[in-house]
This record gives sequence, C-alpha cells and structure tokens, in this order.
Amino acid sequence: MKYTIPIDIALPRRRVIELLEDPANLDDIPPERTQWLSENEFRFTGLMRWVAPLMRGSFIKQSRQYMEDFKAFAEHGTDVREANG
Repeated sequence: MKYTIPIDIALPRRRVIELLEDPANLDDIPPERTQWLSENEFRFTGLMRWVAPLMRGSFIKQSRQYMEDFKAFAEHGTDVREANG
C-alpha cells in the first residue's frame, strides 16, 4: 500500500528544516509557506496482506494526524503529548 499526503505549513522552509530531520520532502509555495509531502509505503505479510487494503483509510487518517500534530508544533509550539497525556 502506497500513498502521498501533502500538508501546508505556515512557516518559511528554512524554519521547518530546523524542526525536521529530513527536509527532502519540503517544497516552497510562496516564501512564507512550506508544503510537506509525506510518501508512505507499507508492506504486509500473512493475514495483514488481505486485511490492509480494507483499512487503507485508517492508515491515511493516522498519517495525516501525525502531520497535523507536527504542523501544530511547528506553527504554534503545541505539544500533543500534553493534550493526550
């Protein structure tokens, strides 16, 4: 299963690079914004090979949530561990 999710972050690329370990998937939109493309690939064996295609939406939803959490951290300094813990 393979998919790509884009998310726009309201910070300049150089600031987002300071926060990310791998800036390879960042694109400048206008200079004050950055687009982060998350390319995901999951490989399954056994029973999950048959179940995973039925759960594709769940994988995409969770990946998007991680990206939204990072966006909140980058733009506002929000620590999601505080909200969930």
